Amino acid sequence: NEEVPLQTILFFQALVGAATVLLIYKIANRHFGRRTALIAAGLILIEPFTVHYTATVMTETLFTFLAVLAAYFWGSKRFVGAGFVFGLAALARPT
Repeated sequence: NEEVPLQTILFFQALVGAATVLLIYKIANRHFGRRTALIAAGLILIEPFTVHYTATVMTETLFTFLAVLAAYFWGSKRFVGAGFVFGLAALARPT
């Protein structure tokens, strides 16, 4: 019974958190332009709860990433992909 090292989990969560920031930038850029996209990405980058949840082993980071990815797919009119990822997001949350 081998356990996954905590550092590996936290590294994965940091990658997922960074991908979330990038997706928020892309969504905001599509709808509001580059300046607003930079502000949105910067705000999510320093938002205290997001930073806290990314640095702890909880489902919030994965759920947030999946929800934002689904919104990105929806905005790209990839509705099947959006539905699939929304379903994954629902499964990522135990409650």
